[in-house]
Amino acid sequence: MIALSVKNLFVQSHNKIRLNHLSVDIESGSRVAIIGPNGAGKSTTLQALLRLIPASFQSLQYFDHNIQSLSRKQLAKIIAYVPQTHPNLTISVWDWCVYARFPYQKFGFFLTKKEHIIIDTILAKTELIQYKNTPLSHLSGGERQRAFIAGALCQETPIIFLDEPTNFLDPKQAHEILKLIHDISIEMNKTIISVTHDINEVMHYFTHCLAIQNGQKLFYGQSHEVIHSDNLFSLYNYRFTEATSEQGVIFW
Repeated sequence: MIALSVKNLFVQSHNKIRLNHLSVDIESGSRVAIIGPNGAGKSTTLQALLRLIPASFQSLQYFDHNIQSLSRKQLAKIIAYVPQTHPNLTISVWDWCVYARFPYQKFGFFLTKKEHIIIDTILAKTELIQYKNTPLSHLSGGERQRAFIAGALCQETPIIFLDEPTNFLDPKQAHEILKLIHDISIEMNKTIISVTHDINEVMHYFTHCLAIQNGQKLFYGQSHEVIHSDNLFSLYNYRFTEATSEQGVIFW
């Protein structure tokens, strides 16, 4: 099943073309990494697909739903977004997850017993139960990122977008976030679409890779098939060294 299908996605701002007729079909349950040089259009792609910035396209569908036919509330039941930077919020982890339930609320933020169970289950899954009453601003970088992912999970969407989720994290925190993303994709049947700069993250945690260069798709396919030295040279104009380790192929 195709979770996301976009044809001829085009973004232009200040007389500069940011995305130039990008087309891709993403399968349900896949974990897709978007890579490319700085300024290539990676974050622009996420924002355009989320309808956060003006964009034109021939078609944009989520699970066969034409995006023009969906209200913002309906769209919020299909896609969730974890941005690259977060405001320094003083609300608690629990309240953040309550706000994430907004697409399902009819009258304010009154939670049913079922929704309490959903939030508690997600906080347990993301190892945040002990921080449920802690302000987001008091958490470490890794804990805060898990809290924002928990909020996305509380939206109960089949698709989650993430913009550089391991940015500013140390190696241990980055590994924990990537493992969490990997596990929720499999265990909760989520389609993950994430921007990253780390090629080795793509090889070890993502099933597919979309490479963007100058606003255009350079290649797309299963990570183990499209991530190799020749493709990476075409993308970055830099000859990576490729080696095999106990964990698989690595590049530097």
